[in-house]
Amino acid sequence: MTLHSGAKEYAYLTIKMSDYEFGSAVSFISNKNAMFNLTSGYVVKTYDGTTDRLRIDVHGEMTISSVSIQVSTSSINSKNYELPINGNITVTIKDKANVSIGQDVALMPGSEIIIDQGGKASLSSGTNLYVYDADQWGKFCSPSNKTFIAVTYAPGRTYNRTAADLKDAMILVNGTLDASAGNIYTTATKDESGNITGGGANIYSTGNGVIKMKRGTQTTTYQLVQNTGYTEIPITPALLKNSDGSYVTEGDGEFTYRNGSWVASGDSCEHESESEVVLQPATCTTAGLKEVTCSKCGGTYTESIPTISHKYESVVTDPTCGTEGFTTHTCTSCGHSYTETIPATGNHTEVIDEAVAPGCETTGLTEGKHCSVCNTVLVAQTVVPATGHIYTDACDADCNTCSEGRTPPHSWVAATCTAPKTCSVCGATEGEALGHNVVVDAAVAPTCTETGLTEGKHCSVCNTVLVA
Repeated sequence: MTLHSGAKEYAYLTIKMSDYEFGSAVSFISNKNAMFNLTSGYVVKTYDGTTDRLRIDVHGEMTISSVSIQVSTSSINSKNYELPINGNITVTIKDKANVSIGQDVALMPGSEIIIDQGGKASLSSGTNLYVYDADQWGKFCSPSNKTFIAVTYAPGRTYNRTAADLKDAMILVNGTLDASAGNIYTTATKDESGNITGGGANIYSTGNGVIKMKRGTQTTTYQLVQNTGYTEIPITPALLKNSDGSYVTEGDGEFTYRNGSWVASGDSCEHESESEVVLQPATCTTAGLKEVTCSKCGGTYTESIPTISHKYESVVTDPTCGTEGFTTHTCTSCGHSYTETIPATGNHTEVIDEAVAPGCETTGLTEGKHCSVCNTVLVAQTVVPATGHIYTDACDADCNTCSEGRTPPHSWVAATCTAPKTCSVCGATEGEALGHNVVVDAAVAPTCTETGLTEGKHCSVCNTVLVA
């Protein structure tokens, strides 16, 4: 997880007092009013499940300050206590990063602080840094007085730490540790007469580290355990560890790591390089290490080799009318990559979508337009309804448009004596007239008083008089 300056992270905790539990939230990381104030740059937090270790890399300016924790109606201010750095935490102060410590801090056994070349950590005025040797750690965990309690649950954890992982707290100084305004103490073992007989923790270098410090006057720090009370732990001004396992005990002034030893400034040889042997080549992301032989004193010492520049190859993904493109830069050495955005062109390539004429039974389309690059519709085509079949008259057998045939829908009137079967709509005929059904009207002889009638004829179907 990467937190940039301005981001906020809160820590939630529960404090048990007597038979009561109280929850509280603490502003953990922010750019102000937090325990860790990141005023510039960013912090990268990574959990390594194979070692059950939280790694925190600082790339920027950070100040560690005291905070007040509200518990019910009371408050606890961290300035009255030593802020513990747990045994499964590694803090690395990267090149050009600067961490200012304004709150007393205790590095528990197993914890690690790494100050890379070009990085710097400093103690504010009156601030103390306590570095624990594993031998001085006791049964200080929980009211049941345990030496070590593992974290109950950690997602992705494949390694379970034990008390054997509580090594001497470590400070690896390849940059600068400035404690000239505060004090660094390491825990110690004392005999019955109060003389220091052991301890020292693990403050060392593999490069050209610089430590500035003054000799503090404290001789004791404490661990407080419920049901047990305070346990005194002897301390001494910081002991600096040389490559052969010995310690520098002066504890006052400025010390530079040369030729495997911490040397007080002014006492060290002004080395001139005679030959160099690369022990570890530098990469894009990791500083290298070389062994240098001094032409004056003949001694050897190690120096860091600055990281090399990335060797990027670029691949361009072209933008379109409505979509951004980008250039991907990938380092051929380490695989690091980043992208740069190319704005969308915004210029469509116009193509005409031709109109489609409707048919008798099929719909058509109006003319439209679209972009041939991104397929954005510029002028939408609309549906033209089907025309339906078109005939000369209602009884026409063939469509004038598509020539599709049909059975003419004639409205027939039955044939009569004088007319064939005829369509009442178009006048078409079929067959012949039926002809009259002739019936003879017999003659009627006249009488003395009444007239008679001649023989006649008429149609029995239509009653038309054929012969009067």
